[in-house]
Amino acid sequence: MLEDKAKIDKGERTIGMLVHASSLSGFFLPLGNVVGPLVVWLLKKDQFEFVDECGKNCINFKVSVLMYYFLIAAMVLFPLYSAYSPLQIESRFSFAGIALVSGFVLVVVDIICTIVAMVKATDGIAYRYPLTVNFIQ
Repeated sequence: MLEDKAKIDKGERTIGMLVHASSLSGFFLPLGNVVGPLVVWLLKKDQFEFVDECGKNCINFKVSVLMYYFLIAAMVLFPLYSAYSPLQIESRFSFAGIALVSGFVLVVVDIICTIVAMVKATDGIAYRYPLTVNFIQ
């Protein structure tokens, strides 16, 4: 963990912010939310310790969010299209509705956390995302 943010120069903070900002490409490109930060992190992780930490935090969060999206998609699709679902048709639609609302909330949390991480990186602070599974240590 970086302790003295005064040692982090402006260029390094900018690249750290770019790691987080590149994850927003996922709203325009398939898997861009993971590939964007991964590319920036792989190119700069050996040069800057701060960028290495920002990259790990961002990639872990984006992969975690991607897992949550798949889980929500399964929660929507399985009850609606499964002949083996024990739920009545009305319950299936309400269950799918709850999952869709959860998906919307996850999108909002994703955007807000990414913006907060960008601001923190600009200030020289490596942001630790909430709800993150640490795949990369």
